[in-house]
Amino acid sequence: MLLYESESVELKEIHTSDLRKEIVAFANANGGTIYIGVGDNGEIIGNKNADLVMQQIAHSIRDSIKPDVSMFTAIELLQEDARFYVKTSVNQGMKKPYYLADKGLKPTGVYVRSGTTSAPASEDAIRMMIKKTDGDSFETNRSLNQELTFEALSKEMEVRNLEFSEVQKKNLGILSSDDIYTNMGLLVSDQCKHSIKFAVFQGKDKQVFKDRKEFGGSLFSQLEDAYKAIDFYNSTKATYFVLMKGIIRRMLSVKHCSMLLFIEITPIVAVHL
Repeated sequence: MLLYESESVELKEIHTSDLRKEIVAFANANGGTIYIGVGDNGEIIGNKNADLVMQQIAHSIRDSIKPDVSMFTAIELLQEDARFYVKTSVNQGMKKPYYLADKGLKPTGVYVRSGTTSAPASEDAIRMMIKKTDGDSFETNRSLNQELTFEALSKEMEVRNLEFSEVQKKNLGILSSDDIYTNMGLLVSDQCKHSIKFAVFQGKDKQVFKDRKEFGGSLFSQLEDAYKAIDFYNSTKATYFVLMKGIIRRMLSVKHCSMLLFIEITPIVAVHL
């Protein structure tokens, strides 16, 4: 029997770590089948230790791919004459995008099927898969950056005598049930890629700049910096700053900024003196 590579069939002579990419690509596409012990020309070569190959594949699926894709895969031992080869069936996954655990949710970790090859997905393709799986809510979608720290948020929680454990992160929506950071986590992390642009103008128009700043870091740090800047330039702060602070908090809250941030629009604060 001869086998041929296609958009849904991948042939491998031996098991290598690259097999993980093929599994990820098929799970992110419409599924497919991988044969190990078959040459590129479709001839069945066989495996010297097929049992070991099956174990290696099972370990790769369990330990190297996120989210868990094991329920969408099946590993079989096949035989032709005296040659044993392994068939790995991968169904389309329900929690796309699937990715290599050691690479993360980025093009080097997310693969899709393109013809007879598995290719890195673009960031736009990754975002579309996340949106299709997680829905339109920006803050509950999975973050593309999974290497997050929370020093600013930890200090904020400590000041308020609030717990900041792994359980609390899930309760706050920072971590998903699969222990994956969400966009809510990204916003309050020290690695938040969004910023607040602050400008002070002379008069009511926008012709003359008096000052301009850009605040980055955790959303909590950005808000605090924005409050301080407004307070500095607010000559009637004793009367109005409490009200102003509430308005700015509402303007820049996660709920109100979520759609702006989803389409990469930076929130802007303008003060006219």
